[in-house]
Amino acid sequence: MSTAPTLLRLDRNEGPPPPVELLCELAALGADDLARYPDGESALASVEAAWAARLSVDPARVVLTTGGDGAIELFFAALCPRGARCVVALPTFEPILIAAERAGCVVRPLDGWATRYPLAAARAGLATPEDRLVVVAPNNPTGAGLERDELAALLDIAGERPTLVDLAYHEFASEDLLGGALAAPRACVLLSLSKAFGLAGLRVGCLVVPTALARTVRRARPVYPVASPSVLLARAALLRFGDLPARNAELVRRLRPRVAAVLAGAGLDVLPSQANFVLARGAAAPAVAEHLASARIAVRRFDGRADLADALRVTCPVDEAGMLRLEEALATCVAGGSR
Repeated sequence: MSTAPTLLRLDRNEGPPPPVELLCELAALGADDLARYPDGESALASVEAAWAARLSVDPARVVLTTGGDGAIELFFAALCPRGARCVVALPTFEPILIAAERAGCVVRPLDGWATRYPLAAARAGLATPEDRLVVVAPNNPTGAGLERDELAALLDIAGERPTLVDLAYHEFASEDLLGGALAAPRACVLLSLSKAFGLAGLRVGCLVVPTALARTVRRARPVYPVASPSVLLARAALLRFGDLPARNAELVRRLRPRVAAVLAGAGLDVLPSQANFVLARGAAAPAVAEHLASARIAVRRFDGRADLADALRVTCPVDEAGMLRLEEALATCVAGGSR
């Protein structure tokens, strides 16, 4: 009796699993550690110090969060006055819109489909000192990247306003924006271990904030944002497995053109991507997604999102076997007339 193939998850932008050696770090965790809350003055601070060393910044600037979502929530809770405008290119990562609404901010949308970032519209949207700019590069779900001069122009437009710069996918991009963002005097930089590190299960991120804002941001953070096992593994990943992002980014750059090619071959319009996923649009998107589901390959559809009704997002597979499965499934999709 034949068995169904395992589900190939290409819907969550997850990376390759880390080396099994990383799990050995859990041997240092005792039962007493599970009975106690993480110590903010030592455990959490040790991860922040490790991340700061990697970034060459003052540890006081690194605020550990519950994944990238926690960093977004923290930015809005600490630095966005109620009633302020949130200027952001749409479509974007949905938790940004949820956090803005929760903070009582009014979203001022920019055209996220534009070939170049709409700088003039961003300037017009920032009408008062209380308004806030949110920049996501590469953007999720479009995969659109930014050039250094575009980010510099945006930060100049924002002026003295704290600005959220979401760089969760920055390792996969061809242009490195991290140094410029960290050096900007009012940028609050979101980073995550979920993507290029391949550690989404830890739910660990951080917000790197200007020194002048660090105390305000820390006071708004939950007391225990990260669980003890995640603290232990995050510190080990940053200190001992720091080559993971470069290795995983190289894999993505190798496979991303192939993902784009097979989606185009299935009759979809493929957007250029600088992330570890590819977004494709077209009337065939629902049929293609349904065909892949029948082959036990999960891709992201955006149910309930009118702006993405004709889109599907496909994460780059984490190995050659997964890539071949995707190629073969889409080849049969075309042969079967799903175009």
